[in-house]
Amino acid sequence: MLTNNSYTRPAPAAVLPDTRWPPRCAACAEQVHLALGGPGEMVVSFATAQQGASAVEWWREGGGGGRRAVGTPAAYSQLIYVDEWLSHPPMGAPRVPEDHLLALQDTSAWAYDRATGRRFANYMKPKALAYGLGAYNNPQMYYDSPAIHRVSLRNLRPGARYGYRVAGDARNFSFTMPPDAADGAAAYPLTLGLTADLGQTAVSEANTRLLLAAQKHGASGGGGGGGVVLLAGDLSYADGYPWRWDTFGRMLEPLAARVPVMTAGGNHDVDLGEAWLAYNTRCRRRPPVQFLGGGILARNSLSSLRLPPQVPDAARGVGLALQPVVGRRRRPVPRGHAVFLLLHRRRLPSARMAREGARCRRPPPHAVARGDDARPVVLVTRAALAGSRARTT
Repeated sequence: MLTNNSYTRPAPAAVLPDTRWPPRCAACAEQVHLALGGPGEMVVSFATAQQGASAVEWWREGGGGGRRAVGTPAAYSQLIYVDEWLSHPPMGAPRVPEDHLLALQDTSAWAYDRATGRRFANYMKPKALAYGLGAYNNPQMYYDSPAIHRVSLRNLRPGARYGYRVAGDARNFSFTMPPDAADGAAAYPLTLGLTADLGQTAVSEANTRLLLAAQKHGASGGGGGGGVVLLAGDLSYADGYPWRWDTFGRMLEPLAARVPVMTAGGNHDVDLGEAWLAYNTRCRRRPPVQFLGGGILARNSLSSLRLPPQVPDAARGVGLALQPVVGRRRRPVPRGHAVFLLLHRRRLPSARMAREGARCRRPPPHAVARGDDARPVVLVTRAALAGSRARTT
C-alpha cells in the first residue's frame, strides 16, 4: 500500500471483466445515454450492432400523444494500442489479461500458405508482448465500433417529465428536464452528482448506483427532479483496448438512460492510442456550450477548444474556455444562472506536478468557488451564488 502522511491508500478495487456487461442481443439497441443540449433540448445516444434507424419515440408523461425524432449515426475503426497500463498498470488491477493480448498479436495459425507452408509478411508468433500500436496488417488488432446514434429531442419544457424509447429497443425510459431559473425558489433543491476517473471496477459500478439513488432521493426529498451528473474526465479507462468503451457504456446505462451525464475528457481519453477518437464519437456534444435547463450553462472540457487537457497556465485556459459564455469583456452572467466548467487535472506525486497543480488551483478573476484538491474542478461564477441552492453529491 502507498502511504502519504496519515492517508493509507486502500487495496485496488477489482477490475470487472467484460463478461460483466455482455451485449443484450445481436440486434438490440444498448448503451442508452442522455446529455443536455441547447435550451429545451435533450440529446439521446445509443448503440446498435448494425446501423439501423437513428430514431427515438418520445412523449410527455401525462400529456398524451407521442412524437418521433430522427438523428444521425456515426462509427469508427481503431487499432489496438498495447501498453503496460493494460496488463501491468502502476496502480490497480490489470484491465486486460496479458495472454489475451498475446493471442491477438499471434497470427501463426493463419498467416501462411497452407499448400506450400510459406509464411506471409504478417506472420507473427510472439513470445512476449509487442508494445505500441497494433500491426496494420493483422485484422485481429482492429476494432470496429457499433453504430453510435445521436438524436436530439427539442422543445422540451423545463421541469417536465418525458418518456422515450430508442429504435431497436422495447424498453421505455424516462427523464425530467432541469427547472427554469425563472421559477426562483421553486426550482430548488437541484441535485448535481459529481464524479471522475470512473473506470470499470466494482467501485465504479457501485458509484453509478449511488449517483442514481442520490438523484432519486433528491427528487423525492422536495426537489422536482431534473438533476444532472457531471463526469469530469477519464471515463472508460479503455487505455487503447477499444472494446472497453462498449462495456463502459453498458455499465453506465442504468444511470445515463435516466439522468443526463455531462462529460469532460481526461488524459486516459486521449493518451495510450485513444487520441479522442472514441470520446469524440460517443460523448462530445455540439455546441460545446451546454444549457442546463433555462438557468445553468455548462462548458465542456478544454478539448472542445482543441486545447490540450493539461494546459501550462490553467487560469489562462479557463479564461479561454469561458469566452463563449461570458465574452472577452467578461460580461456579467444573468442573475440566477450558474456556469459550470469541467476540467480534468491529472495529479501525480512529483515536485513538477505539484507546482503545476498549484497553478491550476489559482482561480481566474471571475471565479469565486473552485475545487481545490480533487481532480474534478468545478468553477462556479459569482452570479451562481445569487440565491442558488444547488446541491452537489
